[in-house]
Amino acid sequence: MHRLNETLNAILKLLSGMQWHRIEEVAEKTGVTGEKVEKAIQFLSEFSFAEVRGEEVRITSLGLKLFEL
Repeated sequence: MHRLNETLNAILKLLSGMQWHRIEEVAEKTGVTGEKVEKAIQFLSEFSFAEVRGEEVRITSLGLKLFEL
């Protein structure tokens, strides 16, 4: 569970600027494998913490609230 928290926190931190980011860029900048980033983004998207548009992702206002916890 600890690694999952670290992965989600790293992704949420990167996305916290509310800008669109390429999923590949998220993997590069967080040091998380592309597969793990995609799974994490899928999870965040399912619960409306992130919005996905093609190969891009950005945090939602609900995601920002989660990040603040």
